[in-house]
Amino acid sequence: MSRTKDFMPDGIYYEDVKNYLFQIGAIKTCPIHGNILIDRGLDEREMYARVTSAYKKDCSGDLPISYSAFHELVQDIMRYTFDACPECRHAME
Repeated sequence: MSRTKDFMPDGIYYEDVKNYLFQIGAIKTCPIHGNILIDRGLDEREMYARVTSAYKKDCSGDLPISYSAFHELVQDIMRYTFDACPECRHAME
C-alpha cells in the first residue's frame, strides 16, 4: 500500500471536501493508481475561492463545518497530492 493512502487525512467531512476539490478540477486521481491524488496546478488563491464557492452553493448557507475547518481539510488533502504519480514515476525508472 502506498504511503499516500496510509497518511491521508480522514474524518466525517474528508470525502465531501475531496469531492469539492475534484468538482472544481483542483485534483484528479492517477488513472493507474487510483489512490494517488494528483494536484492539477490551479493557482492557490483561485482554488480556495472556487472550492469555497462550491461549498457555499452546495450548503445553501447552512454550513455543517466552519470555513476555517473546511480550509484546514483542503490544506490537509492538498498536502498529500503530487505533481505526478510517484508510483508511475518509480515504474519508469
